[in-house]
Amino acid sequence: MLTDQENPRSWFWHDGVKSILTDARISWMTPALLYGESVFETIRMENGVPLFMEAHLSRLESSLETLEIEVKDCSQRVLRGIQELSVEMEKNILWRIRVTVLRDAISMNGLDFKSTDGHVFITATPLEVDDDPSGISAKVVNVKKIPPECLDPSVKHGNYLNNLIAQREARKAGFDAAVMLTMNGDVAESASANIFWCRDQNVYTCSREYVLPGITRQWVIEQCRKQGFQVHEGLFSVKELFLADEIFFSSSIQGLAYVSKLDHQSWSDAPGPMTRKLLSLYQESCQSMAGRSVL
Repeated sequence: MLTDQENPRSWFWHDGVKSILTDARISWMTPALLYGESVFETIRMENGVPLFMEAHLSRLESSLETLEIEVKDCSQRVLRGIQELSVEMEKNILWRIRVTVLRDAISMNGLDFKSTDGHVFITATPLEVDDDPSGISAKVVNVKKIPPECLDPSVKHGNYLNNLIAQREARKAGFDAAVMLTMNGDVAESASANIFWCRDQNVYTCSREYVLPGITRQWVIEQCRKQGFQVHEGLFSVKELFLADEIFFSSSIQGLAYVSKLDHQSWSDAPGPMTRKLLSLYQESCQSMAGRSVL
């Protein structure tokens, strides 16, 4: 994939000001840089339409409320920013939209802060989808998911150190993605996606109390129930994952991505029938949404 420096089509929007991404600037005094405090959403854009936009805005507002970051008319500002950027974006390719909201750079004094209006930053970069037919190789890593008692997993915050270290461990071992466990050894999520697995026409995933309640995750759960699949949300030992007939990840950017290898166990027939059915339904759903303007 091209880097932003090599790709002049990448764009940046900050509170009404539009520029190419390589010209973007941010103060080194911002709390997001100093302490990792920010809220963000990543949105897949097809045919000029941001997918699942209402759900993304709802989660963004909820995360801001939890972290007490005040942003006047945040959703309206986000929609306006994406609309202004869309003028520069080619309609025949996929785009990754990242919305990042942070406190003002002057609002922090050590770990204390005063209430100020936050800032909205939006980046738009061309999205290249990995169509590797071999599927994803995943590794169960030693890095554990931060427990909800320490950090609310429902907040999509910008402090991704836990995820970065987990993904780095997997990549160093030669795998594509990390599988993170809870402190008790139950399956949680990957470094950037929710995890589902299928066995005997049943679908399993970690309870939302322990993971980011992904927007695509919710879509999968709803579609599984419509198809008559039994969905089980809870805490499941990692041993259950190795007994699965099928495993797949879900996220807003990659959609559904099937796993063909977990540690040293392989699924040569991946994707399985349930995953293939959900993949087909997801593609149909995205095509339907891409035909309706929300801006």
